[in-house]
Amino acid sequence: LPSCSATSSLSIVEEDLTPTQIYAQLREKMIPPSQQLSDLLTQIHHPPNLNSIDRAYATRRKNACGALKILSAKECNRLKICWTTGVLDAISSMLEDVDADIYDIFAKSANTEGRNRIVATLLNLSVNKKNRMLICNSPGVLQAMKKVILYDEGESRQGCCTVLMYLSKTPETRPFIVASPGLVEALSRVIEVPKPFPVVTDKKKKVYRNRYLKKFRAGSSSFDTGTVDSGDEEGSETDGEEEDGDTRSFVSTESSHSGSSNDSDNSDGHSVEEEDDCTFHTEATRTTNSTHQTKSTRGTLSIGTKSTTAKSAKTKSTIKSGKSMKSDIRSKASSVKKEVNENKVVEVEYDADPNRFLHGARLSTFACFLCLVKHKDNAFNLARCDFLIQALVEVSNKHTSPSHARAISLLAHLTRHPKNCHHLVFKYKTLLPALRNATGSFDGEARKYSLYALQNLSIDKSCRTPIGHTAKMIWSLTDRCKCAETEEEVVAAIATLQNLSDEPANLIQFTIVKDCVSTIITLSRGKPGEPMDLTAFMAKNTIVTLSHWFRKIATCGSERIGAKGNMKRIAKPGAPLELHGAVLQPTQYNQWA
Repeated sequence: LPSCSATSSLSIVEEDLTPTQIYAQLREKMIPPSQQLSDLLTQIHHPPNLNSIDRAYATRRKNACGALKILSAKECNRLKICWTTGVLDAISSMLEDVDADIYDIFAKSANTEGRNRIVATLLNLSVNKKNRMLICNSPGVLQAMKKVILYDEGESRQGCCTVLMYLSKTPETRPFIVASPGLVEALSRVIEVPKPFPVVTDKKKKVYRNRYLKKFRAGSSSFDTGTVDSGDEEGSETDGEEEDGDTRSFVSTESSHSGSSNDSDNSDGHSVEEEDDCTFHTEATRTTNSTHQTKSTRGTLSIGTKSTTAKSAKTKSTIKSGKSMKSDIRSKASSVKKEVNENKVVEVEYDADPNRFLHGARLSTFACFLCLVKHKDNAFNLARCDFLIQALVEVSNKHTSPSHARAISLLAHLTRHPKNCHHLVFKYKTLLPALRNATGSFDGEARKYSLYALQNLSIDKSCRTPIGHTAKMIWSLTDRCKCAETEEEVVAAIATLQNLSDEPANLIQFTIVKDCVSTIITLSRGKPGEPMDLTAFMAKNTIVTLSHWFRKIATCGSERIGAKGNMKRIAKPGAPLELHGAVLQPTQYNQWA
C-alpha cells in the first residue's frame, strides 16, 4: 500500500481543491480488492435494479457486514481495508438504505442489524488518522451518515456521531465536515432540547339522566299558560320567558342526541346534556304544578281566592328553586368545561430520555463541535447556522444538565471570531440572557466560559450598549467580581466591565447598580503587600474611563460659553474660568470675612 501520511493530505488541502479533485488524487493511491473481499462487497452494495429488500437479501447483507466488521477490528487491517477500492462505496450504500420502505419485520430487523455492523466498521476505520482524509472526501459517505443521524434513533446514530468526532480531530478534515450540506443541521437536531408537548386532562364527568323526561314530553303538549292565576301576571311573564329558553334548549338537546356523532369528541356535549337535564327537571316540576293548579281551579271555584293565592305562591317558590338550580348547574358546567379544555404543557427533561443511544450521540456530537469550532473559518460558518445556535442557547439554559457547560463553551469559542460578535448579539435575542444566567451557574466551567464569551462580545463597540442594557447584566458581573471562586472569573468579569465602561450609554447602568462602583474601587486597590496585578490594573482603567465620562458631562458647553466671551472670572483677575480643569477651591454663600 502506498504511503498516505498526514503531511501529504495537508499539502492537498493547501492547494485549495474541491473534494472531487482531492478524491481523484487520493484514488490513485488505492489498491484493488481481492476476490474474497470483492464477493463480500458485492453482497453489501445495493444493486441499482433491486426495488425492495426482502428477507433473504437482508440476511445475506447482514452477514457480509458482520464479516467486514470482524476484519476491520484488527488494527493491522484498517489501513488496507479503507484504501481498497469499493469499500467506502459499499459502506455508503448500506447507510443510504436507512429510510428504505421494508414491510417485512424480519427483513427490517436484519437491515437494522446490518447497518449497526457497517457503522461499527466505519468507526474502526476512522480511528486510523491516515484514513480520515479519504473518508471525508469519498463521495456519498458524509451524506449517508447525515441520513442515518436524521432517520435512525438507535445504535447507528450514536456510531455515526462518534465517527464524525474522530474525523473532526484531524485539522485537515474539519472544513469538509462543516461544508457538507445539511450535516451541521443534522448534528444540531441531536443536541437540541425536546419540545414541550401539551397534555389534555380528560376527567370523567357525571351524566345525569332525567326520569321525568317522558312525563315532560307528555305534559308539554297540553300545557296551557291561561290556567295560571291572573293575579300573578308578572310571574307568568317571567315563566313564559324561561319556558321559551328551556324549550329551545330541549330542542337543541333532542337534535344533539338524535343525529350528532360529535358529542363524544368534545367536552361540551356533557355539559350541555347536564344543563338540559336539569332544565327537564325544572320544566317537569312547573308542568306538574300547573296541571294540579288547573284541576283545583276547575273543581273548587267556591273555595275562594286564598287557596288560589297560596297555590300560586307555591308555584312561584318552585319556579325560583328551579331557576337557582339551573344557575348552579350552569356554573358547574362552565367550570368543568374550562378544566377539560385547559391544556397543560409538560416540559421534557433533557437527560431523562430512556434512549441510552441518544445520550451517547449527544456526547459525541458536543465533542465533534468542540473540535470543529477551533478552526477560524469553521467558527464563522457555524455561527451562521440557525439550528445550531438555537440548540446551544436552549441547552445552555438547562443548568442541571452536564451538557450545559459544553453548550456555553461552544458559544464562547464562537465569539473568538471578531466577525461573529455583532451577528450573534443582534440576531439571537436570547443569547445575552442565557450568558447572563450562566454567570451564576453551579458549574465552574460554565461560569468561566460565559464570562469569556461576554468579554469577547464587549470588544465590539456596537455590542456594548445591548450588553450593558441587558437586564441584570452589570449586576451579574459585579456579583462575579465579589463572589468569584477563581482568579480567572475575576479577571474576565472586570475585563468585561472595563470594555462596557468605554460606552457612554452604559454610564447610568454602572451608577444604578448597588455596590458596582465600590466593588471596582476595592479591586483597584489590589491585595495589600503585593504588587499590582492585572485585576487591579483593569479596575483602575474602569474608574478612569467612568470619571472621563463624568468630566465630559460636567464640561459640556464650556467651549461655546468661552467662544461668546461670557466667561466669568472668579479666581484671579484676568484668569478665565476653566470648567474642564478641576479647581480645589471652597465656595461660600454670602459669608462675612
